[in-house]
Amino acid sequence: MDPLGLDDTIRIVAHGCSEGGTKVTDGNGNFLYCDYGGGGGGGGVPSPVPGGPPDRGGRGPAPKKKPPCAGKTITVNPNLRVSSDANGAINSVGVRLTGDQQAMMSQPGSLFVSIPPDTWVGATLNADGSLSAGFSNPVFIKPEGLGSITGAFVSSADFNNGSFTQVNGAVAIEGVPIGSTTTPSTKLKNDFNDNSQLANALSLLQDILKLLNSILNCDQL
Repeated sequence: MDPLGLDDTIRIVAHGCSEGGTKVTDGNGNFLYCDYGGGGGGGGVPSPVPGGPPDRGGRGPAPKKKPPCAGKTITVNPNLRVSSDANGAINSVGVRLTGDQQAMMSQPGSLFVSIPPDTWVGATLNADGSLSAGFSNPVFIKPEGLGSITGAFVSSADFNNGSFTQVNGAVAIEGVPIGSTTTPSTKLKNDFNDNSQLANALSLLQDILKLLNSILNCDQL
């Protein structure tokens, strides 16, 4: 067979290549490539460089060895955990927000957050580039514009292309959730998308995870 489609007549000369290879020429004696064969009739892949090393006998380049930590969660320290995808690239980060005490954060006129004790927040970069974020315990959030007594308990959210695609949680009146805090809420999704501060925060988190995923492997930790 003439892999280059140059001539139906190919002459094989058993010299001029490194050990295990044969020099292949066209019908005029011009060198084409070194054939190192694949064994068992598999057919070798020509060396990309005349006289160079074989391309593993028709099996393609050697696959990159996956690190033992691929697809697993690593505890970096008591307050930080990371997970990786099947190839070992970091795609998820978990951070402890509170210990045995409740925490409250507020920014006057903008946002109030109440976090239960022993709560973690996690963020995962999905295969399609979207972001999924969630809390181990539902967190009470009251963005600007929801009213003085109205807020929401949020357990998780999905975010992509600058907007929330799903928010799991429940509207709360005076700190009491109305309904399940773990099921999708169209109202919360719409309210969160109307709040530029929340959208900007999730966009920044998504960009950070994309950067980590592109430059950091679990075996580098």
